[in-house]
Amino acid sequence: INRALEGIEKSIVAEARIIGATVTKTYLTPQLFTNFDAVIIDEASMVMLPAVYYASGLAKEKVIVSGDFRQLSPIVPTEQAAIQELIGSDVFQAAGITEAVKAQKAPKRTVMLTDQYRMNDAICRMISGRMYAGRLKTQIQSRVGMPSPPPPFGGSLTVIDTSPIQPFVNKHGSSRYNLMNALAVRNLARHFQETGFFPATAGGSDEQGNLGICTPFAAQRDVLKRLTSGSGVIVGTVHRYQGDERAAMIIDVPDSLGERYVSLFAQAGSPEDAGSKLFNVAVIRPEENII
Repeated sequence: INRALEGIEKSIVAEARIIGATVTKTYLTPQLFTNFDAVIIDEASMVMLPAVYYASGLAKEKVIVSGDFRQLSPIVPTEQAAIQELIGSDVFQAAGITEAVKAQKAPKRTVMLTDQYRMNDAICRMISGRMYAGRLKTQIQSRVGMPSPPPPFGGSLTVIDTSPIQPFVNKHGSSRYNLMNALAVRNLARHFQETGFFPATAGGSDEQGNLGICTPFAAQRDVLKRLTSGSGVIVGTVHRYQGDERAAMIIDVPDSLGERYVSLFAQAGSPEDAGSKLFNVAVIRPEENII
């Protein structure tokens, strides 16, 4: 049966005019991917350079690289600086585009998409000036009938200050969690559910829900998942929410006063810093409300 399915797959791919696949799939199953006129690599900022080069080599005529180098970078699980330097940067940096934009020059063969249709203008302005030199513009009008969290959380940005609560660092020191933060988020999600902002679901999964919870740390994600289990709200790291959106998003940052080492997420300064890119992705997930 498996051989028959493989044969069907090959015959379909051989006749298809457009094929969609992950970059990883193209080099793990090379026999399926040959003789393309053009290759489009999307979300290219997250793709490691060797994989970008391999996928580009599949094209006979044209390669289009699409992505945002002010968002998530490739995930390279290494502490060796040499390896990180070789494959940890993205194709935009390798092509000199990142430096050109930083120097306010117009890179060759590059175009910026300046119109966004997801978030309201107040959220767009939070990151447009900081990350995109004010060039990112909102092209949607206010949404009529859009659900809104209960007061006082209905504005575009609500800040809940938990800085006096010291975070707990996991045993490996590579991540951290803050139990008091997590309890506050759990209670807030319950309040939103009780007031009808998002419904409870029997299976504990609500992929189309109004509310999302994200955090930069896997350890905090795990605590939040346990505390909100069965509620229907989706909890994930910022990486999990890449490409996703919700009406409202709770962004939980476990860093607090008293912690000896501030995380990269909290100390990021320039738009090129990893923490800035992570925060940028988190902020532009919600359509109407950030908490």
